[in-house]
Amino acid sequence: MKKYFGNMKKIISIFLVLTLAITSIGIIDTKKVTAAGSFEADGILYRINSNTEVSVMRCENYVGTNLVIPGKVENDNKEYKVTKIESKAYRNSLLLQKVVISEGIKTIDDSAFEGCEQLSEITIPKSLETVGSNGILSSCNMLEKVKFADGIETIPRYLCKNITSEKIKTVTVPDTVKLIGGGAFANMKNLEHVYMPDTVERINWGAFQGCENLQEINIPKNVTVIENNVYDGVKKPTTVIIPGKVTSIGSNVFDECENLKEITIPVSLESVGSNGIFNGCNKLEKINLTEGITAIPRNLYRNITSEKIKTVTVPDTVKLIGGGAFANMKNLEHVYMPDKVERINWGA
Repeated sequence: MKKYFGNMKKIISIFLVLTLAITSIGIIDTKKVTAAGSFEADGILYRINSNTEVSVMRCENYVGTNLVIPGKVENDNKEYKVTKIESKAYRNSLLLQKVVISEGIKTIDDSAFEGCEQLSEITIPKSLETVGSNGILSSCNMLEKVKFADGIETIPRYLCKNITSEKIKTVTVPDTVKLIGGGAFANMKNLEHVYMPDTVERINWGAFQGCENLQEINIPKNVTVIENNVYDGVKKPTTVIIPGKVTSIGSNVFDECENLKEITIPVSLESVGSNGIFNGCNKLEKINLTEGITAIPRNLYRNITSEKIKTVTVPDTVKLIGGGAFANMKNLEHVYMPDKVERINWGA
């Protein structure tokens, strides 16, 4: 009997140890599921990213026609902020026609709505800060309208990149916008007109790069900075006027603007990117320097290969020729500089 009870004690002890171990493992696993878990609410899948925030998960081939992605959602009596839409979240949702993205969402990753062939309208919140570098609306061939929330101040980078819908030929930027983000409208092959308000102060890199059917380049009067490649590959415009507050133009801004013939440069311009801004502008005939200009900005004429510019006459108000100002002008034959010029910088 003693041996029997002794064995029973051992068995019970082993059982208790195993039970505690399993229970402990279960508790640990439960915490992992909670920390990196997911849930569904109103037909939308969410990933829990923290104690307070969730993102909208990938749900390709969504079968609804209208979609509202909320800024907040509840699960198990707990409220979460919805801050992100993940990559390819609604890609190839062929029935989707209208999307409203609510305030609070800050990020939309690559190709979130790519291939939504029936999508005609999407609303963008003021809170949106970041969009994936491939854009989010490619192959949405029925898209007619990208609506911006009231009070929006920034067009997020890459927002309309790679939109190929033939139904969007004109974009009107809201009159509250101050910044056009990098690549915001890049590669919109069917875009013909862009109307920007005078509230815009800065146009970031490649904002309209590859918009080959854009008919004109109109830069708002309060813009101070135009970054690299902004109008690279815009083939239709023949004239451009740089407004009088622009102080800096990045490299390659007007590259391959193959029909550009004339451009006006303001007194305010101080610097031009190191690669020049007119590469491939083979029809360029005239660069108008605004009256009263005292310096030819560095790199301004760099790499101009147009055979139509063989002579440059520097205005008689100029005192400084900036570094690289006329560098690599292979067809330049004559430069006439006034006696007021006091300094000629490196590689002019």
